[in-house]
Amino acid sequence: MKNISIFVSALLIVGPLFLVLPEKGFPQPPPLCLLNVCKDAGPNSAGIHFSFEEEINGMVESYELESEGECHETFFDSDHTPTVTEGFTSGFVLDRVRCVGIVEGITITEVNGGIEAQCNSNGGSDTCTFVNVRAVTAVPTLSEWGLIAMAGILGIVGFMLIRRRKVTA
Repeated sequence: MKNISIFVSALLIVGPLFLVLPEKGFPQPPPLCLLNVCKDAGPNSAGIHFSFEEEINGMVESYELESEGECHETFFDSDHTPTVTEGFTSGFVLDRVRCVGIVEGITITEVNGGIEAQCNSNGGSDTCTFVNVRAVTAVPTLSEWGLIAMAGILGIVGFMLIRRRKVTA
């Protein structure tokens, strides 16, 4: 019985130290951040797939997102900086990347064709939507001078044909 009371006494004296140790004695993992990557390609584009590439410290992951579909989640900490870029999709061009922070703590930097996210010391959450527009294809047309030249050529050819008919008649 005496051994149990010594153990309980020691536990009451030393026990509170164990509550303090994790803060000071053991390193805490850095806080996590959450980056949601979503896709919006405008009206009448639901169901179209777009390719993305995500790089975190040399590790590359490729994935596809459907316009107006589910978002892709990436968890990372302050030691890792993800870079997300959109691949080429025929008929569309990237217009902008719209980011909305749910919980402040992520710094977003635009890079060529995408974004780079950095987690601050408090962690956080952000949703970035890659917004595309349909690519405008140029339709060849005649300028005003082209129309004037074509009208002149047609007038000369018409005049020549009328003269030829009069000569043969």
